[in-house]
Amino acid sequence: MDNHPYYSRLIRLCRTGFMSLLFINALPLGSWGQSTLIFDHLSTAQGLSQSTVRSICQDREGFMWFGTHDGLNKYDGYSFTVFKADPNDPQNTLHHNIITDIHEDRKGRLWAATLGGGLHQIDKRTGQVTAFELGRNRENAWNTLFSIHEDQTGGLWVASGGGLARFDPATRRFTRYAKPAYPVAITQDASGNYWVGGIQGVSRFDPRTGTFTAINIRNGQFKQPFISSLLLDSKGILWAGSLEGGVWRLDAGGTPLRFTRYNPRGLLTKSIRYNGIYANRRGEVWLATGEGLQRVDPNTDQVTTYTEDRSVPGSLSNNSIQSLYEDRTGSFWVGTNHGVNKTPAYTKAFSAYQIIPTLASTSLNHNYINTLLEDHTGTLWLGSSAGSMDGSFQHDLVAANPVQLHSNQRGPFKSVASLAKQKVWTLYEDRQKRLWAGTEKGLYQYQRAMGHFKRYPFPFSVRCIVQDSAGILWVANHSAGDTTVIAALDLTHSRSTYYYHHPGNTAGLNNAFIYQLLASRSGDIYVATGGGGINRLNPRSGRFIHYLPAYESRASHLNDKEIRCLYEDHQGMIWAGTGLGGLNRLDPRTGRVQVYTTHEGLPSNRILSIIDDDQGNLWLGTARGLSRFDRITQHVRNYEQRDGLPDDEFNTGAVYKRQGRLWFGTRNGFFGFNPDSIQDNTTPPSVYITGLTVMNQRRPLPQRQLTLAHDENFLTIEFVALNFHRPEKNQYAFQLVGLDKQWVFSNARRFASYTNLAPGHYRFRVKAANNDGVWNQTGTSFGLTIEPPWWQTNWFRLMALISLLLGMGITIRFYTRVKLRRQRHELKKVLQAQEEERQRLAADLHDDLGATLSTIKGQLETLPSLRQELEMPIRLMGKAIGDLRFISHNLMPPEFSRLGLAEILGEAIRQRQVSSTPVFLFVTFGQQRRLDLETELIVYRIAVELINNALKHARARHITVQLIFHPEQVCLLVEDDGLGYLASHRPAAGAGLRNIRSRAAYLKGDLVVDSNPRGTMVTLTIHY
Repeated sequence: MDNHPYYSRLIRLCRTGFMSLLFINALPLGSWGQSTLIFDHLSTAQGLSQSTVRSICQDREGFMWFGTHDGLNKYDGYSFTVFKADPNDPQNTLHHNIITDIHEDRKGRLWAATLGGGLHQIDKRTGQVTAFELGRNRENAWNTLFSIHEDQTGGLWVASGGGLARFDPATRRFTRYAKPAYPVAITQDASGNYWVGGIQGVSRFDPRTGTFTAINIRNGQFKQPFISSLLLDSKGILWAGSLEGGVWRLDAGGTPLRFTRYNPRGLLTKSIRYNGIYANRRGEVWLATGEGLQRVDPNTDQVTTYTEDRSVPGSLSNNSIQSLYEDRTGSFWVGTNHGVNKTPAYTKAFSAYQIIPTLASTSLNHNYINTLLEDHTGTLWLGSSAGSMDGSFQHDLVAANPVQLHSNQRGPFKSVASLAKQKVWTLYEDRQKRLWAGTEKGLYQYQRAMGHFKRYPFPFSVRCIVQDSAGILWVANHSAGDTTVIAALDLTHSRSTYYYHHPGNTAGLNNAFIYQLLASRSGDIYVATGGGGINRLNPRSGRFIHYLPAYESRASHLNDKEIRCLYEDHQGMIWAGTGLGGLNRLDPRTGRVQVYTTHEGLPSNRILSIIDDDQGNLWLGTARGLSRFDRITQHVRNYEQRDGLPDDEFNTGAVYKRQGRLWFGTRNGFFGFNPDSIQDNTTPPSVYITGLTVMNQRRPLPQRQLTLAHDENFLTIEFVALNFHRPEKNQYAFQLVGLDKQWVFSNARRFASYTNLAPGHYRFRVKAANNDGVWNQTGTSFGLTIEPPWWQTNWFRLMALISLLLGMGITIRFYTRVKLRRQRHELKKVLQAQEEERQRLAADLHDDLGATLSTIKGQLETLPSLRQELEMPIRLMGKAIGDLRFISHNLMPPEFSRLGLAEILGEAIRQRQVSSTPVFLFVTFGQQRRLDLETELIVYRIAVELINNALKHARARHITVQLIFHPEQVCLLVEDDGLGYLASHRPAAGAGLRNIRSRAAYLKGDLVVDSNPRGTMVTLTIHY
């Protein structure tokens, strides 16, 4: 076996008397003795349909497909979708459950070869399966397929038990070749020739001539081997793997064609599985064998073998390798007889170790690393403080020869004090390259020349050691049984200064429990206490400043009084890890504190160790893993046991840095790494919609648009990010545009539910980040329309509006008709009253006043002596009598009912023509028809009113009155050449016009008035 790079073994010393001396290997977790590959495992426990994985493929969307002996499996990083034969639905399912090969062609169609059911095409969106059988029945050897190869024109070549065949996806027809017999592997070279491997060895097929040429592999010594796998690498070398004869190679373009056996240093196994040779993108060749997985570097002929080791977490799950595949991210997938193994492309370069190897779920006392240090010689020193198996361990990084530190062993180590029987709290190397150990029994200095530790005369246990810029060594204890003290040891002048804890001294050390000392650049000593916050000692004055929480006002103060660790960065900021409050940053100049907790992304608020790297990032050991904290952006990146750490729980102060390399101690081992070698997964994950549930019923996946009825507004949308390395750390965010105003960050939740969605147009979109927080900001989306119910549709709204308007129109019309009817009725009563009054007035004027005036006139005419003087009054009285008779006639012409409208109106006009001005013209047209007496009387009144207006107000010189009888209506037209209504400005004229309009409305007639300064024309139309 190859030695693990950088370290080889640790030697454990058990107590003499109580103990014995043993030597064991210190195992890097998961990969001692073979390589640093760590595999994740998928099996039937995670949903795989069957354990034997014969084929692996990744489609262009990023989903992984696994062919097993019991169905085809689609994997999204979280769960499996299984495709199997269904006797009740043979038209849409597989015809056989043993899947021997999977291939996605250039058009994105997925094909599966089966061991007895022929070739199958799988619709990746709907899951529908279409089978294409070569033989007439499933027992036919032609339906026993082993591999699929796509040629340059898109045709699919399949190796079957009956021979070689080509399938044309366009015509869905097979072309069969009976030779060679029983082929199982096929590939194509740059010249277009096909190489076929099987029970008869290797043959070359020229599709242009249709001829097969057998290639001899025996070389006169071996029988023709059964070739189970073929690979044509990037250099044109054809690799042939056989079931029993190992690996052979041939230059496919060379002459003559001759295979040579390939087995560097005899390390390759003889049995190569079907399709068991695979080349990754780095040019390495991987072999699937029955005795494990083998990796070959063709350039150096180096062979690495990976086998199952149940005592090592992350090893292969089974030695029987069936299939190999490298996905687009560079992760490598291995199918075995016990499920799928995957090693990620982006590995975290954490080198994890244990003093006594044990499973990650089990902790031993010796693996509880309390302190560690890499000295100037490159030797790593470890201190433990848990349980009865306590002591220190030395791991020589240069000679790779670690031994337990001891004092009772003679030989190269001479005993001064026993560290093997005491708890070692701290290790420290000062600037003079002196190594110090603080234990429960005191302070020890390592004597390099003698190879052992010597106790330094210090009367207390030692928890912390640090050296300031002046060379003073500061030590402190913390023990309930001892007096708590901080000592300044001036080793040059053999002087010591002690600072004791006195509860009553407010200017002194305020707590008896000390976790760490920090010598700052300013010369002040910072003390991390278990209940007194941070104590800051000024060595010149001997006084302490205390930084404590202010629980009433947490802003700018520490948020916890338990300080577990301290660190000063290059800017002079003091970083404090607390027991409950996360990470606190203290500015010594202002005393202000900035706090970072789990709300900012830390995995735990219990911070146990702090160190920085060469880029200025802080690395934090917490109670739940390791964190990288960017001091500039405050971004937190977390690592845990599945990333290669020996344990997620770190120990207080167990951290060290040397030459850019960081070391951390945990409760189950220790690890080291160079921060520059920690690679993040920079590939954004593809994001897809994987499921849709509407009203608790599964629905087909939408492509671009989903339309639902108004009562289908309860839905759940499932989605996935295709990142297969630590998929549980993928993060998601979704938004239903039209409802959600912002992105909803759901962390690891992979579904979104919406209830009672209102009708409308929406767009659902989702994005995701991989395990290292790299987001695919584009994500995926689809349109969603919730159709409104029929009573909320546009056509219904339009019809409702039309109906409303129609109803309003009918209502208004009805209301208007009722109102007009009421007005007509009231107007009729008024008109009847007026007519009655006119008749009474006419009778009174004619019979009473007219008779009286006639009598007076007659008597006046009988007075001869006064006739001359009374001539003018008599003349005026005669005129008055005539006017009175005219008015009486107009009020109620006595012949109206007999003569009719035309005759009465003509007579009235003739009576008006008493002088040369104005000139009247009365015209009638058409066949005269009688109207009812009321209508004729109202028309007559209107005509008289219009004539009076023309005479009195318009000062017209010509007045024309026309009475026109049409078949369906009668028109009255009165026209003059007067001043017009606007020019006259006579109120009486306006009142008369209003009276005319009311009369016309009563008759339901149409009245049109056309008036201007040059004259007026009024038209009244009455329908019969």
